Amino acid sequence: MKFRISIILFSFLIFWSKMQAQTSDTATLQQLVSVALEKNYGILIANNNSEISKINNSLGNAGFLPKIDVGISNLYSQSDNRTDYFDGTTTQSNVNNSLLDALVQLNWTVFDGTAMFIRKNRLSEFENQNAVRLEAEIENVYFDLAIQYFELVQQQKLMQVLEYTMNISRFRLNLAELKFRLGAASEIDKIQASLDLNNDSSLLLKQDILIKNLKADINNTLGRVPEFQFSAEKEITMSEELNFEQIQQSFSQQNKDILLSESNLKLKELIYRETKTVFLPELSLYADYEYYNSHNSAGSMKLNTVAGPSVGVKLSYTVFDGFNSNRKRQIAKVDLSTAQIETDENLNTVRTILYQTYNNYKGALTLADLETGNLSDARKNLQLAVEMYKRGTIGEIEFREIQRKEFESESRFLSAQFAAKSAELQLLKLIGQLNLK
Repeated sequence: MKFRISIILFSFLIFWSKMQAQTSDTATLQQLVSVALEKNYGILIANNNSEISKINNSLGNAGFLPKIDVGISNLYSQSDNRTDYFDGTTTQSNVNNSLLDALVQLNWTVFDGTAMFIRKNRLSEFENQNAVRLEAEIENVYFDLAIQYFELVQQQKLMQVLEYTMNISRFRLNLAELKFRLGAASEIDKIQASLDLNNDSSLLLKQDILIKNLKADINNTLGRVPEFQFSAEKEITMSEELNFEQIQQSFSQQNKDILLSESNLKLKELIYRETKTVFLPELSLYADYEYYNSHNSAGSMKLNTVAGPSVGVKLSYTVFDGFNSNRKRQIAKVDLSTAQIETDENLNTVRTILYQTYNNYKGALTLADLETGNLSDARKNLQLAVEMYKRGTIGEIEFREIQRKEFESESRFLSAQFAAKSAELQLLKLIGQLNLK
C-alpha cells in the first residue's frame, strides 16, 4: 500500500513539474503590443484620421494662396436663314459661325480680417488634437491588452491550481479505492472522493473554456483570427510602488483626456476670434488673360478677335447683415465659456479618479501581501493534511474542507495580485506613463 501511494505521489510530482515548465509559444506583453500597433483596427483608423488632419493643415486650405482658373470654349454653329418680305421677295442664306474663347484667371484674397491666420491656427490645432487622439487610442489599446494579458496570466495560474487540486482528488480516489479493497475504508468514502474528483474536473473544463475565450479576446484586439494559439508568461511583475505626490505633479500635463479638453478649448477660442474678423474689410486681387476669336459668315462683322490681360483690386466691407455676424460672435463666446467649464470639470473628474484609483492601488497591494501570508499557511496546512490523510488520522470531509480552503486562498491571492496590477496600469494610464514601446 505504501508503495502504491508513493507511485501516485511521484506521478503527481512529475505532472506538476511539467505544468510549471515554460511553453515554447509564450508571448510577452510587449510582443503583443508590437502586433497591436500594426494591426489593431482602432489604431489604424485613428492613424488615418491623424494623417488626414496633417494633409488638411496647409496654407491653401487656410486661404493664404490664390486661386487660378483656366477655361476654354469652342462653339460652332450653322443655320439656314429664310426671310420673306411684304413685296413678295424672299432671301435665303446659309450662315456659319465659330467662336473660340480662352481665359486664365487669378483671384487672391490678400486680407480677410486676419481670418486666414486664425484658420491656419485652427488647422494646426486640429492636427495636434488628432495626434493626441492617436496617442490616446494607442494608450487605450495598450491598457486593454495589458488587462487582458495579465488576466490570462492569472487564469493560467488558476488552471494550474485546479490541475493541482484535481490531482490531489485523483490521489484521494485512488487511495480510497485501495483502502476499500483492503477493507480499511467504507464505500461512502470512495463515492465521496469520486464526486469531488468529478467536481474538480468540471471546474477544470470551465477554466479551459474561459482561457480559450480570453485568448480569443486578445487575438481580436490584435486583429488576428480568434483561434491563434499562444501562452502568456508565468508571473505578473509589479513595478516600483508609485508615490501619490509625484504622480499628482505630472498627470495634468500628460493625461490624454485633459489634453484633449484643452485642445478643444483652444479651438473654441480660435472660432470666437474668427467671428470678430467679419467686422474688418476684405481686400482681394484679381488678374486674367483672355483670348476671344469669333468668325461669322454673315452679318456686319466677319471677324472679331480680342486678346489681353486685365488686373484689378477689390475692397469690400459688410455694413449690415441683419445682425447675423453679431449673433454668431455671441454664440461663439458662449461656446467658449462652455468649453472652459468642461475643461475645469474634466480636470476635477480626472483628479478624483486618480485619487480613488490610488486608494484602490494601495489597498490592493496591502491585500496582496496579506493573501501571500494566508496562501503560505494554506499550502502548509494542505501538505500536513495530505500526510494525515495517508495515515488515516483525518476523514474525507475534513480533508476536503482543507483542500477547498487552500484553493480559495490560491484564488484570492491571484485576484488580489491582479487587482493590484490593474490599479497600477490605471494609474500609469491616468498620468500618461504607460510603457508603449
